[in-house]
Amino acid sequence: MDVVLTNCEKEIQANLTQLKLITDAYQDILGSIKKIKDSSEGLTLPSTTEELITLLIKKTPLIPFNIIPRDEKEPTVVNNTLNTGSSENVNDKKANNQQLSKVQQETSSGNNSDSESSTKEDIFIEKLLSTAGGRKGVKYQVEVTSALAKDGTFWACNVEAGFIQDKLEPLSDFLKKSTRDRSLWNVDKNDMVCTKSLSYGLWMRAIIIKEYNNEKVQIRFVDVGKMEDCLLSRLTKVPLKLAEVPFMAFNCRFFEKNLDLSYEAKWTFSDLTKKKILNFTVENLIQDNNLTYLVGKLETILDSPTVNITEEIRKFGMCV
Repeated sequence: MDVVLTNCEKEIQANLTQLKLITDAYQDILGSIKKIKDSSEGLTLPSTTEELITLLIKKTPLIPFNIIPRDEKEPTVVNNTLNTGSSENVNDKKANNQQLSKVQQETSSGNNSDSESSTKEDIFIEKLLSTAGGRKGVKYQVEVTSALAKDGTFWACNVEAGFIQDKLEPLSDFLKKSTRDRSLWNVDKNDMVCTKSLSYGLWMRAIIIKEYNNEKVQIRFVDVGKMEDCLLSRLTKVPLKLAEVPFMAFNCRFFEKNLDLSYEAKWTFSDLTKKKILNFTVENLIQDNNLTYLVGKLETILDSPTVNITEEIRKFGMCV
């Protein structure tokens, strides 16, 4: 009988030692993941920390605490010491089941959260679809965000109250979340892409304007009109639903046909528009090379009398 007790105690000790080693290993893994997460703070590259944690929880089997396998030859009751071990075994199983239940509840809660997030995104997209882009006959307050191109085109940003808070900031949150989708990481030069703007500190939609090399490109943020240089590795595709929303910046032109304006016209435009809030009234919308252009009247607000910038620039077009 004493021999059986000794062997059982040795088996229990061996299993407990093995269990401790496994527990320590899991603690090391969790610690490493935490270091990865802490080290990645502030980076704009898509983060996979959450995926690693989820994968670890789902793929890690809950370890059964059946320390002593029973067979017909083993005595059912050996002594008080073994009975105590069996009681602890039952408690550990309960704790294990509670842990499993908690994980399942968190998973269910996560699914519900994803569903709610998807609903919020759909509502937000519907709102943007009904308000984004310029409408014929409507007057907007804008800030010019680009130089005047030789063909008479320029970009302007809507500066109406609430534009950043109600549109750009929520859009930034949805775009940031979308960067976790690995299927959006491979970018083509014709894709609508997104990245975090250095000027605004928000995630924004953009189109690629120029490729400097295999690593660096020039992009234009289509919801504010400004350009930035960016590493190609920092770009991801915009999900289709968000890509279908019209540009919220105004892609404008003074003439319905392309011209070749002089540098004097560009300098005049810069002098009249630099660091000013202006009124822009949409007169017409035209399609050219798969882009929508707004033709309209651009005029100053604070000058007395107001200056019709459109008329001033169109004077140069008459000389072409």
